[in-house]
Amino acid sequence: MRFKFRTPDGVKLLNTTKEMTDSDRMNLFKNEIYNVYEEWFIANKHTYLAQRFLSDCANYLIKDTNNKTTLTNRKSKNIAKRELPLSSVSNKYYEDLLFAGRGSDEAGGTYYEAGGSSHSPWMDGLDSVTDYELGRQNKVKANQISQYCQTRAWRITKLYSTPVTNTYRIEKVQGVPITINGFPSVDYSTTNIFGHPILDAVPCQIGGIQGIVKLGQTYKAEWCIVDTEGGFQFNGRHFTLNTSRLAGYKLTLGNRSKMDSILCYYTGNDYHFFDENIEPIDMKWIQQRHF
Repeated sequence: MRFKFRTPDGVKLLNTTKEMTDSDRMNLFKNEIYNVYEEWFIANKHTYLAQRFLSDCANYLIKDTNNKTTLTNRKSKNIAKRELPLSSVSNKYYEDLLFAGRGSDEAGGTYYEAGGSSHSPWMDGLDSVTDYELGRQNKVKANQISQYCQTRAWRITKLYSTPVTNTYRIEKVQGVPITINGFPSVDYSTTNIFGHPILDAVPCQIGGIQGIVKLGQTYKAEWCIVDTEGGFQFNGRHFTLNTSRLAGYKLTLGNRSKMDSILCYYTGNDYHFFDENIEPIDMKWIQQRHF
């Protein structure tokens, strides 16, 4: 391992290895650093340079010792991210969440009992926030799926046939509502010992899409450019669009149109054409030109 010392003579490096013992590391430090700069440090101990040099020395002496349990600045920041200091527990609901209660021992000191009430207002609020967040995430996921189903990539996948695949769908076990003395009760047959819902694997099938391209079929697909007269070439043939009946390809001022390309498929016997939104174009609006 390499250690940096910012000495009055510039930066000096010490290299240590895993095979070195604590005595070896200490002797290396004494010979290369301590004995060389001891007098300078004593004479300048109140300066910023000396304090910075002392910090580098301390870093060398405590690094990789004490089973790497030294509390470094990096570890302190990570602890602050993951843990809540006891001094921050000022609200009684937070305190009830973390501890069962507070008491005093015979000497007057404060002690805490581990546990925590599961019926505190804070826990009820936490459950509400959790349910709201899960609902929000599900709604966002549903919106993302809905938006993806409107993309060209998703529509193109529907042009290809897919085999039927047998799989399983995970669902919560649905219990029978129970009422005791007219009040709803928990159906423990749908939850495990930890209160989590019991899940079941339900057989189902996915796939089975019937597209224009059959399974294992040889085909040709290509995006082709449509000229201002509605003509394009595909598979060695010339075609013409009836642009007067296809709004996306109709010319406007400046000989411009909303669409200038067409997706073409040839599956061996049939031709299929789609506009830029992957909407099928009826063959009656397409004519093949012969030269």
